Amino acid sequence: MVGCTRSHSSSSQPEQPDLKKTVEWINQTYNPRPERLQDRGVYEKRVHQNGIYVTVNRYTTTLHLDGCVATLGEKQDPNLKESSEMVFTDTRTFNLGDIDPSRITVEKLASTYYGMGCVDEPDSQLPCDEAHISLPTSNEKRAIKVHHVAEFVKLTGSEHLSVSDSLDDYTYLYVSDLDYLPRLVTALKRGIELCGGKPSSF
Repeated sequence: MVGCTRSHSSSSQPEQPDLKKTVEWINQTYNPRPERLQDRGVYEKRVHQNGIYVTVNRYTTTLHLDGCVATLGEKQDPNLKESSEMVFTDTRTFNLGDIDPSRITVEKLASTYYGMGCVDEPDSQLPCDEAHISLPTSNEKRAIKVHHVAEFVKLTGSEHLSVSDSLDDYTYLYVSDLDYLPRLVTALKRGIELCGGKPSSF
């Protein structure tokens, strides 16, 4: 009597999230929420003064996805030492499909060493506590729309605000939760690939 075998290969691998689930996860986990004690998209520069660390500059990024359309905001904290002269805000809009998933890079940073990149001093054991995710476009296509607003705090009239619009081939996100960082990078690559993102030709 010949026994019958049944293949279970189709159920052995977890189902990959579709675009809707990927977008929802990024929107819900990366951006500020009232119940979260600390925002995840923060980059701080701190210096050691009189025995304590003092924050002298802070930038916050947010990422809102509507399908494949991304709106990335960056704001500088206006209440710190390095923003006493000028405060800027950027809004970048782009399609995830224009990002090269193979060229996404992550650089870890040390806020208590003035936001220095940890790779700059490989032997110093810097206390890395934040990161910078680079998102370049495929084939360096200038597909990212940038709306830049600079406020010159001490100036008035027409010189108080400088507004400009441009196109860029690169954008970035800050991450201040290093346990969350690899999950976000995986989700970003998944979303980019689902939106048609391809590696650059060379």
